[in-house]
Amino acid sequence: MTNLNAIRSLFEKQLYAECLSAIRASDKSDELERLKGYCLQRLGNHQEAIDVWNGLIARHPDAAEFYAERGVCKLHLGLKSTLDDFHQAVELEPDNPYRYACRAYALDKAGNTRAAIDDYQKALELEPDNEVTLNNLGLLEEKLGYADMAKDRFKQADLLANMQSELTIEETQKDVSEIPQPASSVRKELKTMMSSRKEFMRFLREAGTLLRKGKI
Repeated sequence: MTNLNAIRSLFEKQLYAECLSAIRASDKSDELERLKGYCLQRLGNHQEAIDVWNGLIARHPDAAEFYAERGVCKLHLGLKSTLDDFHQAVELEPDNPYRYACRAYALDKAGNTRAAIDDYQKALELEPDNEVTLNNLGLLEEKLGYADMAKDRFKQADLLANMQSELTIEETQKDVSEIPQPASSVRKELKTMMSSRKEFMRFLREAGTLLRKGKI
């Protein structure tokens, strides 16, 4: 018998192997398949995760999330069809900044840095205070020789990072019941797709942004 809450708890605690075992011992459902795909990705089993996303896409062809996650797996495996999935995710959710940020990363890896910059700029237009996007856009501008523009992006990103660190300190002083349950987030996925700058200060010292707006 499936205990979905217990399985979600394992996932939120980042106990991915245990979560995967519990999923495989449970009745099959789309929600459990979704969690299975994420667990496999976190464990580095990208080909098996692709199989999961393939099945979910077949049943839910209009779900941008599944195309985007399959694209992340393909990116890790270096598959030529990677960008096709990110294009589809953007088409299905044109107002979601995460879709553009993920595609930007893939475009740069494919050698199309200028198109990647366009996508990061679109992501910032939709979410101006995203420090991860600011950082990654700065990295690409620096790569193309726009040092002053990059410096400004880094400055903005660091300022937002400091603000979020302060917010985290305040949040951790609240009663646990006041903190929203984690959900899917731009930052959770982009953390695994970070470029450099010492992995953006070790992803903001693994701190503030993970609690922002109640997201992972």
